[in-house]
Amino acid sequence: MQINVDDISGVIKLRNKTCEEAVFTGIVQWVNHNPLLREKMFANLFSQLELSQMGYDFMTAASKENLVRSNLICSNYLVDNLLKHYRPTANSDLYKFLVIGGKKFLTNCVAYDVNTKQATQLPKLNTGRMRATSVNVGSKVCVFGGAGEGKVYKSCEMLDFVEQTKWKVMPDMLKSRQDFSSCSFEDHIYVTGGYNNYKRLSSCERFSSNNNTWSRIKDMIHARDEHGTVVCDRFLYCIGGSGDNKTLSSCERFDVRSDVWNEIAPLNQARHGLVTVVLNKEIYAIGGLDDEGQYLSSVERFNPEIGKWRILHHFNMLATVHLLVWLEIKFLSLEGKMSKIVCYSFAPVWKH
Repeated sequence: MQINVDDISGVIKLRNKTCEEAVFTGIVQWVNHNPLLREKMFANLFSQLELSQMGYDFMTAASKENLVRSNLICSNYLVDNLLKHYRPTANSDLYKFLVIGGKKFLTNCVAYDVNTKQATQLPKLNTGRMRATSVNVGSKVCVFGGAGEGKVYKSCEMLDFVEQTKWKVMPDMLKSRQDFSSCSFEDHIYVTGGYNNYKRLSSCERFSSNNNTWSRIKDMIHARDEHGTVVCDRFLYCIGGSGDNKTLSSCERFDVRSDVWNEIAPLNQARHGLVTVVLNKEIYAIGGLDDEGQYLSSVERFNPEIGKWRILHHFNMLATVHLLVWLEIKFLSLEGKMSKIVCYSFAPVWKH
């Protein structure tokens, strides 16, 4: 017997609302049986579900369903319900991010609470620095390198959020660097590329929290600065940036087990000064500037299993993104030139 959309709607109206997960699964299976005819009906059926009756894990899994991801109405409906029913407490550190150093406030460190819209001054850095990079590891934030007073630094320091008394000096990196990138994986912090004494760097280093020392790892294939670095599924990815007299679209990844870099698919649009972030085992390359120094509004997503970059949507304004953090199920980005905060949810639409 052929089940039509009226039959499905009738089942939804008469259902026991404690079985929403089973109903969602049934709707997906029904649409996928004849997607050319039925995909356009999915949003209407999905919006009739009481998502609050679903568990958090199931809702997260539902967010990965292509029928949900590819439909703006469905994505926003899911995001709204996740925020409404699974919002952390007001005092949660998930709502906070740090702004550290910079051109005009070299030693300043400020925590911004997105929930209360309040900024709190934290202890000042020991060394004023701009063009540095930072990593959050557990209850600590570490800041590396950067520039100030006409020189490039290899010094590093750390602030413990629990104590919040002062920044503590860490061992110096092996090489001075600015405009580089960093990330953490397991018991190590990785720094990649950068700029030093009029030369772009391909060198990379790894800091071990166990023995408190830096060590060299294999150089990248391409020297680059102002790039993005993330960890996704046990691989270290370096994305875009600036090379010799040009902006890069090239990307490469490092296997931490074999100590080998391999080139991967390039970005659709060369960009430097971008931000990269990982969500649901996919990598996002956001904003930046092109070869002409023009601000980019585009966002690209890389699926490691497919091995290709796909351009998503665009910012509502052109900007270079200097900071991006993961809060709840949304991205928050702090735009450098514009001094704006932008929110990005699962749905490919940017909102102020």
